[in-house]
Amino acid sequence: MKKLLFSTLILTSALLVNAQLVPLNYSTYYIHNQPFATSIIQINDTVNYCKLIEKGVVIHTKLNKILTCNIPKSEIENVRKMPCVLAIEVSSFANSMRVKNDGARQHSNVDKVQEGLTNNLNANYDGTNVIVGIVDIGFQTDNPTFYAKSDTSLRIKRFWDQSDSGNAPVGYLYGHECKTSTEITNQIDVDGTHATHVAGIAAGSGLSSSNLKYRGMAPNADLVFVKIKYSNAQLDGSAYGDYIVANPTIIDAYKYIFDYAESVGKPAVINLSWGMHTGPHDGTSLFDLAVAELVKTKGHIIVGANGNDGGSQMHFRHNFNNDTIATIPYDNNRKNTPQESVYVDIWGSKNTPFKMQMHLYDTFKNKLASSPLINTVDKRNIGYWFNNGTDTAWVQLAIDSSYVNNQKPNILVIANHNRPKKNFLVIELMGTTGRIDAWNSGDAYVWSSGGFTNKIINAEFLPEEHFKKGDNENTLGENGGTGKGTISVGAYINRNLWINRDNKLTDNTEDYEAGAAAGFSSNGPSIDGRIKPDIAAPGQHITSAGNRRVFSVAPNNDLMETTVFKNDTNFWMQYSGTSMAAPHVTGIVALMLQANPNLSTEEVAATLKRTARADKFTGDLPNNKWGYGKVDALKALKETERLSGIILLALQSIKMYPNPTQNDIHIAGLPKQSMISLYDLTGKLLMTQSTNTTEYTLLLPNYAGVYLVSISSNGNTFTERIVRY
Repeated sequence: MKKLLFSTLILTSALLVNAQLVPLNYSTYYIHNQPFATSIIQINDTVNYCKLIEKGVVIHTKLNKILTCNIPKSEIENVRKMPCVLAIEVSSFANSMRVKNDGARQHSNVDKVQEGLTNNLNANYDGTNVIVGIVDIGFQTDNPTFYAKSDTSLRIKRFWDQSDSGNAPVGYLYGHECKTSTEITNQIDVDGTHATHVAGIAAGSGLSSSNLKYRGMAPNADLVFVKIKYSNAQLDGSAYGDYIVANPTIIDAYKYIFDYAESVGKPAVINLSWGMHTGPHDGTSLFDLAVAELVKTKGHIIVGANGNDGGSQMHFRHNFNNDTIATIPYDNNRKNTPQESVYVDIWGSKNTPFKMQMHLYDTFKNKLASSPLINTVDKRNIGYWFNNGTDTAWVQLAIDSSYVNNQKPNILVIANHNRPKKNFLVIELMGTTGRIDAWNSGDAYVWSSGGFTNKIINAEFLPEEHFKKGDNENTLGENGGTGKGTISVGAYINRNLWINRDNKLTDNTEDYEAGAAAGFSSNGPSIDGRIKPDIAAPGQHITSAGNRRVFSVAPNNDLMETTVFKNDTNFWMQYSGTSMAAPHVTGIVALMLQANPNLSTEEVAATLKRTARADKFTGDLPNNKWGYGKVDALKALKETERLSGIILLALQSIKMYPNPTQNDIHIAGLPKQSMISLYDLTGKLLMTQSTNTTEYTLLLPNYAGVYLVSISSNGNTFTERIVRY
């Protein structure tokens, strides 16, 4: 059920009628009627943990200065005001998971890795003795692909259903943990089919599919599943719910999986095909900082989907020059809803305030009503209701004058109006200097999507009227795309021609080319300028297992096969999305961990980047559509084997910057007695130089291009791509 906007948290509210402010006493956000609120907190006291326990706070996950916890309803504001609490995500004011294998395994050379002995590898890698964790919703735990192909034993070792009640895992106060095969297969999840499909790509055995052809990347890995708690009795699955409810539970899920892996002495890689857009997109959110802490342990790797917003205009940017700019935020489903809702997160530049005002317009470009002018120097939560007769709008604002981890001002907006067929909302922004970046997730209270435009219905505003539309840059998601501790994955087209179960041929060869980037795959870079995604993998028209409990056998062009296992009919279907690309890389990382269980996130990411493939589709690499190129499992495994048992050549200390560069590249953290070589993309050696210093400045050729800088020492080699513009 869609929630009314004014039923959420409003600390100070006002009704704007004929430019007069009249105070209103709205009810507070639902969390105050519940015993506890789940949250992520950042503190500066890791000795006494801020004495939060004295406030009745139950701490779940401790990650240095980042905690997930439950806060008693009566203590939320007291905890917020504690001097040792730097930041808190609770009762504040995200776009979420979008469901969007046969040929894919060949694209990424996983088939050659699983026949490794014939391809000059030391083993036929299949994920043995590695934990693959899947954090998602929609698990069919008794799907045949989660059984071993050899003895049909269940490979799922743990299943934590966070949304159910029962026996919670030790250290947590919610959810139901299943440990035995019987408990796991009896735990029914009818919340879609997304998780089943994703898990099958990463580590399905393909059992019961013809010749195991729909097996995943790591078909013999052990599995740990966590069903995300993303809603509660008052808040359905939505952009808002992802930020408020799901974020801390995902961090708990990561910790739960890594703890289990440590208990059995195995490395683990976790897949998250879930995303949202609430946050600064620069790696400084509490979620991203928590992930960075989690992956400090070697053998603990997290892979995320980069997002499916590459084809939308959901990002907005403006560089202020003592001016005013405006835009129309819209929900993509506005024509089908009685009330239009938008959920917009706006971030400014460091230590640079800006102002904002909301307006309600009609399709004749008449301004009907306006909210008061909002200034980011005012750090508060506030709500307004403004109207012109029966044309009414509501807006809620969470204002932070300086976010603790990047010193940027932020306004988080939930706005709503009652006549989308007649009226629309306008955001007007004012500033002297600096830049603002905003993301529109669409409806705040259902999983939706949105954008920014200068034209709605027949009302078009021109640039000279100080209006701008959005763009599709910087559209990577917060959960899987922005973090420095997450390996982010973009998607490319797996195939454009197939025959389904009903022997129907689908031919999309005129629409797009196999191997090209998927149009939906989100674009980088991160707001702080990092190349994102890190890598690209097959993500369009990917076949994997489906959840038989929610799938209809009605005519379906994407149903590829039906099979019978233990007297139950199971389905193999194809979906598209970076949700499908990420588990390709997750499974490949599992193969790398099988070869070397002690790999760090930095080592895994560097190996994937160094061994990625370039072709006619990728163009010069790295870039913000492809990252460092197409994942190549065979090359990655050969490189992993080569470095197994060898300390990587100062991999974590070597830095090359700036990249991209205008003329030269500075290299720091060099081992002594190094040989530096420069190549072009054809492999032609352009120069070589030996050095016994720890720093070196390399002058690049006087023309733009992509180059390879190779550093050799003691028989080991480290190579990085450099872009000169």
